[in-house]
This record gives sequence, structure tokens and C-alpha cells, in this order.
Amino acid sequence: MEKPKFNLVKSLMAKSSYIVAFVLFILLITPSNAFAHGIGGATSSDSNARVIKIVPNNKEFSARTVENGQRLEITRKSKNDLFVLGVDGEQYLKFSEEGVFQNEKSATAVINKSTNNSSNSTNYGDEFKKTSSDPDAKPVWKKVSSQQSYIFHDHRAHYMGNTPDRAGNLGSNIVPIRIGTRDYDIEVSYFTKNSPNAFVWFGLLFFSALLIILLLVKTKLLQIISSKKYLFALLSVLFILELIHVIGYIKFVHINFLSSLSQSLYGLILLVLIIFSATKILATNSSEFIYKSAPWLCIVGLFGLIVDTLGEYQFFTARYLPTVFPTFYSRVSLILIGLISTTVLYIGIKNIKDKQEQI
Repeated sequence: MEKPKFNLVKSLMAKSSYIVAFVLFILLITPSNAFAHGIGGATSSDSNARVIKIVPNNKEFSARTVENGQRLEITRKSKNDLFVLGVDGEQYLKFSEEGVFQNEKSATAVINKSTNNSSNSTNYGDEFKKTSSDPDAKPVWKKVSSQQSYIFHDHRAHYMGNTPDRAGNLGSNIVPIRIGTRDYDIEVSYFTKNSPNAFVWFGLLFFSALLIILLLVKTKLLQIISSKKYLFALLSVLFILELIHVIGYIKFVHINFLSSLSQSLYGLILLVLIIFSATKILATNSSEFIYKSAPWLCIVGLFGLIVDTLGEYQFFTARYLPTVFPTFYSRVSLILIGLISTTVLYIGIKNIKDKQEQI
């Protein structure tokens, strides 16, 4: 009886359908846009900001910048109500015993929704005109937090101009605070470092990937790492690198845990794919373990390359990355993820091809 010819496309489509179903399920249960960071999440930036001083010194509150200076965190430390004043001197935010409230009549609330730094009313439409028509109007408060610390985006607390190529000081700005009859100034300084050389990082990735492929083709390296022990170790390293990458982003963004997970969806999918592949390898006792897991290896390799290494373009071009880990480590780790993904993809394709030739 003639053996049926192995159908590569059919096998890959069957495995891919599981991934598509998983992605659709996650999209349905996540409360916000379920995309990787950079598309619906925190992005890289070319400038940073830091609170350098509060004038006068006080024990009423503290302030700091987070997310590479893209947002400002204020913490109320006394029993007195604290007000963040807006661009027209209006009450913009209120910190009280009940939590934090935003004034719906504040023009600053409208301005901070936009990426435009100008306060010209023509840039914001009718909503701006309504709020800016009377800065002294009685506030309409909307509760935004039950905590005594609040993180928010304020154009005055981050740099909005064109960033130069060279490192330097980009100036500073003031965010005014009022407690009782006393005013305070939060002074925020902007700065940047030298622009990275993207060609160096992409060149390192390209030539390293080319070297690995040549070693796999010309030496016995492929035979060695295709054993169950070494292949499992390779997937384990890939899992750890990607897990650290996801953790770095989740700790960077100051939002609720479920939302941070939804913004790291693609990284989480890669982790799940690695687990499936490793489980398949360990669960198959026959000598054909690598052939039976080859479709999964192909998907893991493709996913790692497209989503993590090629998809994270800003990790190689931007100066400040959306992660708590050092920039150099983050770039090197993504290159390693790309190299391991290339190796795993090659192993998967090579074993599928070899099996087809045997049938």
C-alpha cells in the first residue's frame, strides 16, 4: 500500500488554525486594543524628561516622570486638597481624600488628548472652545482614580519639539500646583542622548543570522542541536528571553495588569507557541520527534522573527525604549531572539523537506 504524500501546506495550516483561534479569543476578552506595544501601547521616544525640583520644597506632595518622561506621576502626602493648574490657570486635576478628579471644563484636559502642543483653539475644535471660553467657570469634576497617586499625560511635562541628532539639554517647563493659597512649581527638564546607528544593529543581526545559517549548512551543528536535549534547551533560552522582554514592558507601563497584558499580546502568543513546541518535543518518544514537531518549530521561528525582531523596529532606531531594562541589553536580547528564531525556523523547514524526500 502506497504511503500518502506528506502535505506541508495542510500541516502548517492545521497548526496555524489553533493560533488564529487563540488570537481571536484573546481579542474578545481583552478590554482594550490587543496589539503589541507600539500599536496601541507605549512607544519608544527620542527624548526623555525628569522632574529636577519642586519650588518651594514641601512635604505636601511628590512628583516624578515615568515612561521615559511621557507621563507625570503626582502623589498627595497630606490631608490638604491639591490642585494641578491648567494652561489657563484653571483647576485641571484635584487630589483629595476621595481620590483624583479631572475638571471636565478644563481646556488642559482637551489639549492633553492631542499630540499637538499648540494651545490655539482652532486645533481642538468646538470642545476646546467650550472649555476655554471661561477659565474661571465652576469646575465639573469627574473621578479618574481612587488612589492618592495619579499618572497622567501632560504636554508641559514632556518634550514636543524636533529632537536633534546629538545629545543635549532640550529646555524645561513648569507644571503649577496649588494647595490652599500657596502655589508650587514642578520643574521638568527635557534631554536626549545621541541618536543610535541603526545600520550597526541591523548589520549585526543580518551577518549573525547569515553566519548561523552557514554553520548549520556546512557543519554538523544542525545534527547536534537537532537532538531532543539541545532543541529543548534552545527553546528554553528563547522562552526566557521573550519572557524578560514582556516583563520589561509590563513593568514600564503604569496601567492595570490586564491592559498591560493585552498590549503584550504578541509576545504572550510567542511564549505559548514555544510551550506547545517544547511539549510536543518532550511528549514524542519516537525517533521522528523533530519531524512531528517541525510545523510548530516553523511557526515559532516565523513568529519570533516577524513580531519580535523585525516588528520591534523602534528598538533599533529610537533612543529611549518602552522597557525598564537597559537599552543595550534590550537591543541585544531582540537580536538573540531573532537569531534563535532563525535557527528554529531553519530546523523546522529542513526536517519537513527531508521527510518529504523520504516519502
